Amino acid sequence: MAGPLQALPPGVYFNPSAEECVRDFLRPWIAGVRPGTDRIIDDVDIYSEHPAALVRGREPGLSRGFEHKWFLLTHCVCLSGGRGRGKVRVKRDVATGGNWRVEQRTKNIAERDQEEEPPGGDRRRTNGFYLGGGKGKGKNDGAFKTPWLMEELTTEEEEAAAAGGWRGERIVKVFCKLYVSLLYTSRCV
Repeated sequence: MAGPLQALPPGVYFNPSAEECVRDFLRPWIAGVRPGTDRIIDDVDIYSEHPAALVRGREPGLSRGFEHKWFLLTHCVCLSGGRGRGKVRVKRDVATGGNWRVEQRTKNIAERDQEEEPPGGDRRRTNGFYLGGGKGKGKNDGAFKTPWLMEELTTEEEEAAAAGGWRGERIVKVFCKLYVSLLYTSRCV
């Protein structure tokens, strides 16, 4: 359990954009540099436990009103098989039960001054956490959607390596923003 976070001046919030997360935290971490802030957790595996258990005893990196976000540098396991080049999926099952499922299509992380999404580039995937359900796929497998959401950010280099036609498992470093849906928290108040 970590101690209290370093205080920020009044009116200042730590809420980096997707571009800042990749540029200032993920790329340096891949190069072996630990984050220079205590607001980023870099010692957990997001696929090891239920999200509530992962953040228990840890202050959120952002806490403003009902909005709480935890920022994590972690790993995911990518699988590639015999379905052709560039067909990669991520192992999203959680060791203690449940799984993360992609909620929105994968999007490029474009610099703010660009009007169009460039081809390639760093990527963002939004995932929801589900409990239960059978072996079926899709929305009709009986799984219960929890209010937990995760934005998973990857670098352009990792995306290019995934499309390179390798086979087997590969560990990929990712930056994750973990939070409870604001829609859920507003309904519970």
